[in-house]
Amino acid sequence: MLRAGGSKCLELFEAAGYCPPVIYQHPLAYLLGLEGVALLRAWAGDYDREFVEARLAEVRRLLDDEALVNHGGVVVGRGDTATGYRSWSATYDEPRNSLFDSDEPVMHDILDALPSGTVLDAACGTGRYAAYLVARGHRVVGVDRSPEMLDRAGVRVPDATFLRGDLHRLPLTDGAVDVVVCALALVHVPSLAPVMAEFARVLRPGVPTGCHAGRPGCSPPPP
Repeated sequence: MLRAGGSKCLELFEAAGYCPPVIYQHPLAYLLGLEGVALLRAWAGDYDREFVEARLAEVRRLLDDEALVNHGGVVVGRGDTATGYRSWSATYDEPRNSLFDSDEPVMHDILDALPSGTVLDAACGTGRYAAYLVARGHRVVGVDRSPEMLDRAGVRVPDATFLRGDLHRLPLTDGAVDVVVCALALVHVPSLAPVMAEFARVLRPGVPTGCHAGRPGCSPPPP
């Protein structure tokens, strides 16, 4: 309820023309926010007393850490996703995004069990999943809204087809693919329903295979 209410308030502010030009971020605030989420989940019954006491002890340690308490924080300029990924494209693969180490083992296990077919790599970025899929005999169509990311994907995976497009209006015909892969991208989507409807539209009828990796909040904002 809090999240939904906060989102509604933000929509009202933006509709009125209000949008802060910069974002102030403080590492201690971020860490305490994570602890707060964990404690709220414990309040709802997800964890036991030992977990709660450990989180409270950790909060005390964080508040006693002078380096964190005295940190000045950073001011981040606000920008749109397209602009962020344009600047991020040159360094997206190197140095490696640490989130790849979380999603790839799970996704690889799923994809390795599938027969070869036509795969949509939705929001394909620089083609890391496209490369993995092509190497395993799949025909791959990658779609992304960033031309800079697509340029790098084309060089990285010349045997795949890459198209510029949006998750809400995929440039594919109905029933064109056997599998949909969408990795670390849905965090940028305000509403999942229309995107999932597009995934369902391009999937071949009778093939209930849609693979997705990505959780709200796990994709860091582009620098």
